[in-house]
Amino acid sequence: MPGDKVNRTGARFAASQEYGKLKIGFSAAYIQAKYDRTTFDFYNESINQSAHIPLPDLRDWRNNKFASPNAYYNDYYTNPYFRLDNQRNKYQDANFSGNVELTYKLLPWLSAYNKFAAMQNTRTAKSTVGQFFHSTWAKSGAYVPTGWDKADGKGITRALTDFQGSVADASNTENIVNNEMQLLMNKSFNDFSVRGILGFSVYDRKTKGVSTSSSSIVVPDVFNVSNRRGENAGGESNTEERKYGYYGDATVGWKDMVFLHGSVRYDATSRFYKPFRSTDEYSYVYPGGDIAAVVTEIFPSVKNDILNYAKVRLGYNRNGNDNIALYGLDLTFANAGGFPYGNTVGISVGDVLPDAGLKPEFVNSFETGGEFQLWKNRINLDFSYYNQKSTGQILRVTIPTSTGFSNLVLNVGDTKNWGYEADMKIQLIKKPKLSWDFSVRGSINENKVIKLYSGVSEFFVSGYSYAGTYVMQNEVFPVLKSIPYLRDSLGRIIVSSATGYPLITAPLKNMGRVTPKYGLGAGTSVSYEGFTLTTNWEYRGGCVMYSDLGRQMTFTGSGKWTEWREPHIIPNSSYLDPGGSGKYIANTTVNTREAEYGLWVDAYRNVTENFTVPAWFIKMRDINLSYQFSNKLISKTKVFSSASLALYGRNLVTIVDKANQFADPEFSFTTGNGIGINNTDQTPPVRQYGVNLNLSFK
Repeated sequence: MPGDKVNRTGARFAASQEYGKLKIGFSAAYIQAKYDRTTFDFYNESINQSAHIPLPDLRDWRNNKFASPNAYYNDYYTNPYFRLDNQRNKYQDANFSGNVELTYKLLPWLSAYNKFAAMQNTRTAKSTVGQFFHSTWAKSGAYVPTGWDKADGKGITRALTDFQGSVADASNTENIVNNEMQLLMNKSFNDFSVRGILGFSVYDRKTKGVSTSSSSIVVPDVFNVSNRRGENAGGESNTEERKYGYYGDATVGWKDMVFLHGSVRYDATSRFYKPFRSTDEYSYVYPGGDIAAVVTEIFPSVKNDILNYAKVRLGYNRNGNDNIALYGLDLTFANAGGFPYGNTVGISVGDVLPDAGLKPEFVNSFETGGEFQLWKNRINLDFSYYNQKSTGQILRVTIPTSTGFSNLVLNVGDTKNWGYEADMKIQLIKKPKLSWDFSVRGSINENKVIKLYSGVSEFFVSGYSYAGTYVMQNEVFPVLKSIPYLRDSLGRIIVSSATGYPLITAPLKNMGRVTPKYGLGAGTSVSYEGFTLTTNWEYRGGCVMYSDLGRQMTFTGSGKWTEWREPHIIPNSSYLDPGGSGKYIANTTVNTREAEYGLWVDAYRNVTENFTVPAWFIKMRDINLSYQFSNKLISKTKVFSSASLALYGRNLVTIVDKANQFADPEFSFTTGNGIGINNTDQTPPVRQYGVNLNLSFK
């Protein structure tokens, strides 16, 4: 955003030393970052402006009378540059992290290892909204000249709401301590080799947050919570979570041709712990194992000029996840709105109900694949097939408010996920001064909900009432449902015979999956003497997305699709025979009654199928041109051991479906299962250009 700033400074130190059988190492890092950002939705306010208004010319709202909120032309939305400057959040992070590692060789093949790591992060923040009182003229004297007046009175509607000014201060700290203790084994017995690990880990994380705020300041531009009208608001939060685990891992090799690997881990987590809960409700064991064989070494006869190397693998793994919020088993009780009021206390129960039987979810995975090298190792292939089954998947879903809650957290059921992945690397040219490599990778992913909560066929997950993601029995997860056009048996859009507007009474329709089914990536690298050019591209597709940006641009009339402002017949439409035959008649005569607000806002905008589009894309992820200075040249400096200079660009090219006039398909309005939906909270992606100079000292 214009005016946003970020400054980051950091330092890192590391060292290690050996004393006989003991090796000691440490590293420490300190990073300080300062941010100055707007808290205002500049994107949304900007699209709610007339397209012919030169916004950049109205940047100086303090000195340009036409840019001032007191005279800005828009009756409902103010100058977005005013809000951009007036609503700010300044915060600073101070992060310290470090670790100490000790390794002691007990025997030539057995070592004891311990790593202690700690991190502390402190954030202080101040959010402000500047005070601004609109003039009397703006509130009651401004008028539209004769000829343009719509008889809606004097005064600017938005000027009736002043900015009282506000300030909020917050301080947050986070402390993490983690320790890993291991016994490491690495020993050979004739044709066999054994590598093993026995370990114990413990993790502790604490956070604390304190905030205070005032919603109305007295002296303008003095952003101190003591400069206020009324009472301060404030809050405090404290959290702590702990995890510990025991684990073992072993790999047995035979003649470097066959490898058998196995692992097992036992974890316990405080997120699922309650004194009255049984042990298996907060702790879990998950094993894994795999076997790999180098076929070309076991059967040398299969090796030839075409097939130089072949390795096959087969594996099974089980993972447990504790992905619920901290204290996610508890109901929350917070101060109700407007309380405390003097000495009167008001407490309200939170809107999230956790299921009493919540348990960790598990993922059982099976994978098989192979690695192959062909034609004198110039072609490398890697192929995999995987099949995963998730049991007891944890979701937060919407439930009727008649229950007293808006959301329910529960183990909703089981899902299946399977697919293929392939990776190929080709060495096209390999000369002393010239080399050219090319790589391509692809994937196909499928998933399906095979079991849901008893008696329930679907759950709303995220989004809006008119377009959202759902988990549905026997469907891909998640799917997008939006409001479609109501159509007759011939696929024609049904319109009103009186107004010509499309009917908007159709129920939500499953529009398809929001996770990509197909993925394809490609990259190449060309080197000549000291120069190297690399680039990477990616395709993802087989999915859909919904953009609320399109719906908002329809409301404002800023979308190109709203430019048809004359009365017209909706293409490929029909209407119900007024004569009562029950048949639908092809529409050749009924024009839209009013092809501005009535059509676009009241009808078109509410058919969210219009903003549900294919979500495939092709992107140039990056391109990089670098030069490695010769050792002969660098040696003359007597200071540096190596040096390189590079020009780079990221996100320079993006290609999307022609129906997607709205947003980058990779951007979503929230994380997790909210993918596939975007709005104005996500600003358009940026293109990055830069120069890197890397110097290594002797």
